[in-house]
Amino acid sequence: YNPNDDLVNLLYLGLFYKNNNKELIPALANSYKISNDKLRYEFELKKGLHFIKNNIDFGEFTSEDVKTTYEIIINHFFNSNYSRFYNNISQINIIDKYKVEFVLKYPDNEFLNSLTLGIMSKNALIKYGLSWFNSDAIGLGTYNLKQFNNEQIVLVKNPNAIFKALNDGVVFKFYQNEVQIKNALNNDIIDVGLINYKNIKNIDDDLVYK
Repeated sequence: YNPNDDLVNLLYLGLFYKNNNKELIPALANSYKISNDKLRYEFELKKGLHFIKNNIDFGEFTSEDVKTTYEIIINHFFNSNYSRFYNNISQINIIDKYKVEFVLKYPDNEFLNSLTLGIMSKNALIKYGLSWFNSDAIGLGTYNLKQFNNEQIVLVKNPNAIFKALNDGVVFKFYQNEVQIKNALNNDIIDVGLINYKNIKNIDDDLVYK
């Protein structure tokens, strides 16, 4: 569960996300308002979104999920690597089912940029425990996690996502070396291969790359 990981960003969705131009775009947040002293941020959430996986509905996305996710991150008991980015949060208050408020210790003009953290399902946390999220996932992202092992990661389209996938899914395969990746490309097993630029010349010159 790494908020800076591209794969995680396909599975989870935050209150905001950053597009390819690094512009901050509202995602799960419908609207927001900031107090005059810039210490209180109130968010109205999108309604009607459900955490669904394998036809199991873990409930509607609400303020409880936002509060739970961020309280886990800032709780030093869980020793999150990302807690340092949220040390400014003093309180997280649930106003109603679809409204949540963050109270800061001091004004921070960059606070909205830190709210791209993917929101987890509180009900899934209660049912499976936090360690379950190390090997599985349930979020509101574009894809759902179908398979995860040492050989491949299989993602399938999340039909309930706000941002719709343009395909039915994506498969990430792991290889031991660049030669295996080259062979997989040449045999049409994969469409794209990630190869260290320094090793391109060690394979051969029949690859198209940029």
